[in-house]
Amino acid sequence: MGKTPIQWTDHSINPIRARLRGTDEAGGHYCEKVSPGCALCYASRLQSRFNFPAFPGHGKPNLDNVEPYLHAKALLEVIRRKKPTKFFWCDMTDMFGDWVPDEWIDQCFAAMALAPEHTHQVLTKRPERMAEYTNDPETPGRVKDAILTIEWFRCGPSIASRWEGCIEENKRAISAWRAGWPLANVWLGTSCEDQQRAE
Repeated sequence: MGKTPIQWTDHSINPIRARLRGTDEAGGHYCEKVSPGCALCYASRLQSRFNFPAFPGHGKPNLDNVEPYLHAKALLEVIRRKKPTKFFWCDMTDMFGDWVPDEWIDQCFAAMALAPEHTHQVLTKRPERMAEYTNDPETPGRVKDAILTIEWFRCGPSIASRWEGCIEENKRAISAWRAGWPLANVWLGTSCEDQQRAE
């Protein structure tokens, strides 16, 4: 989680990260440029700070040496923060890139459900996949399962009594899910660099 100078949000959160294959280091981020507007991508330029390669063009994936992964601890940071916050999700990548499995997206949305006091902002250059994901009738059930997975991870499943001790937290999970789908605290959008692409 990081404070950001972006005027319309408070913090950025990047649970979808990337590392060089064969390493355990946090690394940087991965994305693929899909339109002319991506040519000036700030996130691609910033990868050099992480000693990481810039993003490749669409259809030219650079996944031989780069391994995307879900940084689950970032999800817990969002859930633990109590002060109402506007979170810009995945400002260094695209949550709906085709290298991101639905399971990771489910966990991101589960964290959003578990943090209803926050506003969660998601922008994509891939609105087709975003629409497909959010309108899939199976998505709400998968997100519900992910809520329970996150709560299990957060509470510590190693000892049964610890799980039982998390009943109050699990009430929070259940009430979060009763908020319904789509989640009222999530703002979804796409960025378009010109009218032609907007249409």
